[in-house]
Amino acid sequence: MSRFRLSRLPAALALLLLALPIRGVAQAPDSAASPLKGSVDLGLVAASGNTDLTTFSFAEKLEYVKGRWTVTQGARMVYGQTNRVESANEYGVYVQPDYRLSARWKGYVLGSWDRNTFIGISQRFQEGVGLSFEAVAGPKHHLAIDGGFSFFQQDFTSGVTSSFPTARGQVAYKYDFTPKAYLKNTFVYLPNLEDGADYRINNELALVAPVAGPIALKASYVLQYQNAPQPGFGTTDNLYTTGLQVTF
Repeated sequence: MSRFRLSRLPAALALLLLALPIRGVAQAPDSAASPLKGSVDLGLVAASGNTDLTTFSFAEKLEYVKGRWTVTQGARMVYGQTNRVESANEYGVYVQPDYRLSARWKGYVLGSWDRNTFIGISQRFQEGVGLSFEAVAGPKHHLAIDGGFSFFQQDFTSGVTSSFPTARGQVAYKYDFTPKAYLKNTFVYLPNLEDGADYRINNELALVAPVAGPIALKASYVLQYQNAPQPGFGTTDNLYTTGLQVTF
């Protein structure tokens, strides 16, 4: 995926920034809270001529709240072709139940699966536990700091397999322009506890601006860094996506 970039991010960012002041004043908080909420993100880029490019991205997120429990489930897919040759192929799903211990503290367990052959991963499983602290809780600024441990099992496209424990640190910051327009950045650090030279960094920056009702424009940038990649693969992968988000 390191060779795969979308060139339309600047234009989408401009549209998003224009939409913030236009739509922001009209938005109001939902009057009734539902225990189940979610979102679906869709992106499509197609070009022909000197470059034949097709890219499709999909993501969904569901969140169910019951008392002190919150269960979050998400999935993502990115597929692309450049000059009719596959240039991106990534899938992932996760489930994370949280239990609120106090006003600012909660405990969580995490299970995930992902596949990305363009960074050499045939499949990868993660099981984790940890604590999350809500350092800042609005009204505009939100900051959560997580710490915990995970265990990974990886199958590489080369046929090599590995399993190891990691520490897990996460910092998530969100700024609300309005109840439905926001900027969010999530940073995750995963050091291998058996090999100090092996660590991963994931960072996602997203900007969302409402267009009409449940429909919003979304632009995001994802950075994936592996300090010790498989032979023949680079350390850094970048993914830019733009598209629509539908919330419910």
